[in-house]
Amino acid sequence: MAKTKHIDVGSVVGSCSIAFLFYQHYIRDKRSRKVGIRSKSDLNNEQSVQVSKAKEPLLDLMTLDCIFIVPALLGVGKIVGGEAILRKAWTAIVRRYSERDIFRGYFIFTVVFYYGLSCTMMLVDIFKRPKQLHDTKYQPDMRIQWRKIPKVLLFLSMNTAGPLMFAGFAKVLETTVSKNLGDKLWSFMERIEDSPFVKRMYKVDKSIPSLLSLWKDSMIFLALYEGISYHTHVMLHLPFFYKHVHKIHHEWTSPIALTAAYAHPFEYAISNVSPALIASLLLKPHILTLSTYSMLGMIITTLIHCGYGFFGDEWISHDIHHETFRGNYGFLSILDKLYGTYKPTKYSSTRM
Repeated sequence: MAKTKHIDVGSVVGSCSIAFLFYQHYIRDKRSRKVGIRSKSDLNNEQSVQVSKAKEPLLDLMTLDCIFIVPALLGVGKIVGGEAILRKAWTAIVRRYSERDIFRGYFIFTVVFYYGLSCTMMLVDIFKRPKQLHDTKYQPDMRIQWRKIPKVLLFLSMNTAGPLMFAGFAKVLETTVSKNLGDKLWSFMERIEDSPFVKRMYKVDKSIPSLLSLWKDSMIFLALYEGISYHTHVMLHLPFFYKHVHKIHHEWTSPIALTAAYAHPFEYAISNVSPALIASLLLKPHILTLSTYSMLGMIITTLIHCGYGFFGDEWISHDIHHETFRGNYGFLSILDKLYGTYKPTKYSSTRM
């Protein structure tokens, strides 16, 4: 009796995602780019125009990128044999480290990833190279406001690296001032790490999650990310919240990648942290899945704040928000289009 061939659904989804993104960014993009690279001057005449739902697709290029990038990258990993390497490496990690250590590793990874990505984009701002990328800058005359960077780093340290700073402070205190007090602070941190609330946020399995599982959980996170960030952002533009909270983030009318998480701690908690936190509490994902959609969130917020439209004109829509202080409240554009707060880029409707 002949054996039936097993179809790897994950590989099929990954391959289709790769093909779709290739079509969007190479074939269709090559046609639409014949009109030339857009700049701020190209867009000024259309920023104040509200585009009807009939003209603007609900799922634009940026949204589709965010939907298909996870299975596409994982599909590439399958093709080049990366899945087997990851499985072997993960087995070794689980055998060697405790769940607490792995969770700490996840947290350190997210901090390093954010600063690595944002600082890389800053190099483009500083050296204006590569030219092909810098030419897509929405506000090309922008200069990094170096005098503001110390304040940015102060708020970033509180928002993105608060627990790491606390752990470092406990260790310094233990070795220089009071070993007893340092031990108490370190024990306090460990009790939080081992609390049922934190344990509910993730799980550490010996096996790695499937592509479909990663994609499903990432899409749930993406939906929460758009819904929570849009509504909290609109709330933060109310006079009271804007004056006391959100004004800090809007100090940069032409933001750079590093300022993506530059915000009042209250804003950072409700807009940036809560989507991942709620998704984690609902799903209790594999920690590799948690890492995946944490990376996805950081990539989105960093790219929409860097001001470059290299991956599509829709990616600079949030830059328009920082310049005009109105419209484009969501990280994606879905709810902005539904609520009528979307301010389009010039070529966005021609790219779909």
